[in-house]
Amino acid sequence: MPGPAQAEVVESYFEVPGRSETKLALAPAEPPPVLPVMTAEFTATGPNDATLVITLDAAHARSVAPIAGYEVYVDTSLAASMPIPGGIGGRHELNIALRGTHNVEVRLRPEDPGRQTDSVWLELSRSSR
Repeated sequence: MPGPAQAEVVESYFEVPGRSETKLALAPAEPPPVLPVMTAEFTATGPNDATLVITLDAAHARSVAPIAGYEVYVDTSLAASMPIPGGIGGRHELNIALRGTHNVEVRLRPEDPGRQTDSVWLELSRSSR
C-alpha cells in the first residue's frame, strides 16, 4: 500500500469449491487399490482340533481393493471356502478338526481375477499344541 498506512493479515483461509477437471502437471497420481494385509495363526488348540484365526487389515491403505473371500487348504486339499463379496477386512475364526502334523494354507481371493492372490502358510503339528 502506498503511503504511511500499514496492513496486517489477521486471518485467512483457502476454499476449493469443487473438484476440478484440470489435472496439475506435478500432482501425484492416486495410488492403485491394494489388498488388505492378511495374517493367519492357530490360537486355541486341543488334542483333535484347532482354531484358525484369519485377520484382514485394510487400515494402512488409502484405497482398498475388494476381496471375494478366502480359502483354506489342508495338505493341498480345499478344506473351507468363505465368500465375502465386496469385503475388505475383519477377523474370522475357523474351527478345524485335525490330528497330527499338517500343512495349512490360507489364500486370499480378490474380486478382480487379474490381481495376484495372497497366501499364508502354516504348519500344525503335535509339538505346536
